[in-house]
Amino acid sequence: MGNWEIASQIATTFGSFLGILTLMSGFVLYRNSKRDAYVTNFRKDLSDAQSSCQRMDSLVTYDFANELATSVVYRGDFECFFEDAKEVFRKAKVEQSNGKRVGGFLEDRLESEPITVAIHTDSTKIYEDLLTEVQGIAGRRQADFPGLYRVLSSAHQLFRSLLVGYEKTVRDEQVWMDVFSSLQKNGDSFETSDHLRSKFAAMLTKQIGHEEERLQQNADDILEIIDLTVSRYAALAKNGAFFRQSAKEKRAVMKSMRDTREAVDALLEAEKALKSIFSEDDLLKYRSQVIRLKTRSEQHEQRRA
Repeated sequence: MGNWEIASQIATTFGSFLGILTLMSGFVLYRNSKRDAYVTNFRKDLSDAQSSCQRMDSLVTYDFANELATSVVYRGDFECFFEDAKEVFRKAKVEQSNGKRVGGFLEDRLESEPITVAIHTDSTKIYEDLLTEVQGIAGRRQADFPGLYRVLSSAHQLFRSLLVGYEKTVRDEQVWMDVFSSLQKNGDSFETSDHLRSKFAAMLTKQIGHEEERLQQNADDILEIIDLTVSRYAALAKNGAFFRQSAKEKRAVMKSMRDTREAVDALLEAEKALKSIFSEDDLLKYRSQVIRLKTRSEQHEQRRA
């Protein structure tokens, strides 16, 4: 074999080797870019979920409750209702009937005309959009981070229950009767139905806050859990350790979401996956918030029984 043939074979072999290296380096670059994109999207999801929960919590103020109350009270459906109620209040004050006339009027009217109006306000629309965003983020992380998924799903459930509770209270016929009873006891009289409506809406707003204080406390507790959890996952995302955390969570033995319908139960199961990223202090804080949620839920069930 001549020198030229040997040189040719060496060049061919070297070229093949370079081609393999090029392919390998291209694959590594592609894989790294995919991992970088995943990390970026993961960190964005964490930030968006936390921000959405914070915004929902900040939305629930007196103005939020008042917006719900006035959206129902000032519906055209109740024009005649409050006009008639104003007249009943006038007669009751003249006759000093101690609320019997007002109570009888309400029972008859609310029985024949139950409060079933839909509630659509600017604030509830924003709130529902935020709920949808949290639910979507939870779903995207269900397979890779089942612990995080349970925390976000619990947040979605508790924040949704707050909105549902507010809407239920503002349409609760017994709550309406209680508010009218308070107006009667105060000896109020009203020159116009608008005056009655305004006073009623203000008192109904206060009643909503009183009735749903438990749900607001639940929202405050889950927000603290979200802040703690997100901060620990964000720290993992900075050094790439979250891939190892994902593997740990997938191996964690947790009950399925079908078996943990209550948010508190899902949070208890999530701890099995989260304990690997929580410090001892973190675990104490997490358990403290979960216990508060559980205790509040049990007390509520006892009062309902």
